[in-house]
Amino acid sequence: MTALAGVLEDYCRVYEDLLSLARRKREILLAGRPQDLEPVVQAEEALLSRLGRLDDALEEAQRALPGSRAGDGGSDPLAGLEPGRHQELEALVARLRSTLDELRQVAEENVSLLQGALQFVQFSIGLLERSSAGVTYAASGQVARGRAPLVDRRA
Repeated sequence: MTALAGVLEDYCRVYEDLLSLARRKREILLAGRPQDLEPVVQAEEALLSRLGRLDDALEEAQRALPGSRAGDGGSDPLAGLEPGRHQELEALVARLRSTLDELRQVAEENVSLLQGALQFVQFSIGLLERSSAGVTYAASGQVARGRAPLVDRRA
């Protein structure tokens, strides 16, 4: 296996792990358990950090290809590979594209769920603000007419 194939395989694994976490995040959002999101987000951050390191490894692997030259964007770096290796890389790229497409779809669903939750929270805050907009106590410390105290002395 070439170094490039190894790096692409690592990319596939990381993005498949991110997809798994995105699905888990969707389940958490649908179940209404936002407190369970923290470990998922931490795992995502670790995977994103790993992707940064893979970017560097990909550049090195591309430079090591037989037909690649620094700064030459016009030539096909895979042209010098044997047909079996070329097909192996194409399969990895197809797998990566498929995973990224599904990840994009799940991430968009998660964004939609989060936006809906945010709208609900904003609506709830608006209701609470409107219900407590009036004065609860008069200046003398007596309960204003038509209002019940928020805190009872017995509490």
